[in-house]
Amino acid sequence: MNIARSDKLRGWHVLPGLLLAGVLLAACSAPDEETEALVGVEPEDRVLYVGVLSDESGPAASLGRPYAVGFRVLVHQINRGDSELLPEGWRIRLVERDVGYDAERAVTDFEQIQDRVLFFGSIFGTPPLSAVAPLLEERGIVGFPTSGNSQLLGNQYTPVTWPTYDHESMRLVDWMVAEGGQDAAIAVVYQDDDYGLDSLTGMRQAAEHHGIEIATEQAYRPGQRDFTELVQGLEDAGAGYVLMATLPSATLPILQTAAESGYNPVWAGNFPSWTDDFFRLPEGTRALFNDYHLATPFPYWGEDTAFMNQFMEAFEAYTRDRVAVPPNTYTLLAYIQSVVALEAFARALSAGDLTRPGYLRALQGIDDFDVYGALDDPLNYSSVPYDTGARTRILRPRMDNGDWAEVSPTAQPQAAN
Repeated sequence: MNIARSDKLRGWHVLPGLLLAGVLLAACSAPDEETEALVGVEPEDRVLYVGVLSDESGPAASLGRPYAVGFRVLVHQINRGDSELLPEGWRIRLVERDVGYDAERAVTDFEQIQDRVLFFGSIFGTPPLSAVAPLLEERGIVGFPTSGNSQLLGNQYTPVTWPTYDHESMRLVDWMVAEGGQDAAIAVVYQDDDYGLDSLTGMRQAAEHHGIEIATEQAYRPGQRDFTELVQGLEDAGAGYVLMATLPSATLPILQTAAESGYNPVWAGNFPSWTDDFFRLPEGTRALFNDYHLATPFPYWGEDTAFMNQFMEAFEAYTRDRVAVPPNTYTLLAYIQSVVALEAFARALSAGDLTRPGYLRALQGIDDFDVYGALDDPLNYSSVPYDTGARTRILRPRMDNGDWAEVSPTAQPQAAN
């Protein structure tokens, strides 16, 4: 499988020796006080080391596990020589740590591996990102956040790769008002951390824009298990629409608690509120999501697009000799993000500068990059704050089919205009 590259970078297959010579010359120049050491890359052996801080055991593991697969799919593809993303002969080694969505573990593991990698291809979750972001800036290391926290846009070392949580929430409110009218009673459930608060900020901006009052704002703690009081608060407020700034570990029990009390509003969530594992629940439990809605800027698994066909070839090659990996949009999302990370490395390689400052410069040379048609809004890292677009669409899961129906097309949130 070959993912088409831009004309600027096409043609590496005929000039790999010249490119390698340029990199080696840059790496072996006489050191001076302005010369940066190479970290996480071995030009002679054509090996790139990439750090990953994942969550495969914490409260977001239902998202973190499939996400971790996505980067491995692309690495497998490149190491097999099935992609033109990097010149022939280049290989990638992942240095992975499961930090369990825990900020302190993230800092500890970051310190243990940061001197072995050129950049971090993924730092999963808003709490770990919030803890590690100052260290990225201090050490001059790019770390791709698996987070849509809008506060990260102003840090040049945390290149977000999709619309932020506040914009997703604004778009959801636009849809709720369009569906229910100005008198619709709209509430929010949010995780009490940077993810949930960013979503809450967007909802408040959208409510102000539309001239409506939020019926109630219900917070929960990460890892919380009992949602009886929270659901009662929603019901007491008469909320007919509920925005879910949640993780799947809370989404399902909240819907179950509401169903048990006979409370059935229209649910509409930020992208992290969902996991495709919900499609594989028992039939009776799946029915809880028949009136669920999701804001997303991404293609869904199996959507009929050229990019999806390319991705599926890589995914099937990765899983061919492994234990079956169930379909999950978070695997697709990680693959998209890793393409961006390697696009920056490819540009640094072409420029002959594989230092960390060189990687950052290459990243900031990316403008109008649509990840091969996978995103509605092209990415632009040429200025800070980074521009990752704001447009999303609203989908509803078809629980019997395992796919999605579009209920509102891709659009810019009104409060963001």
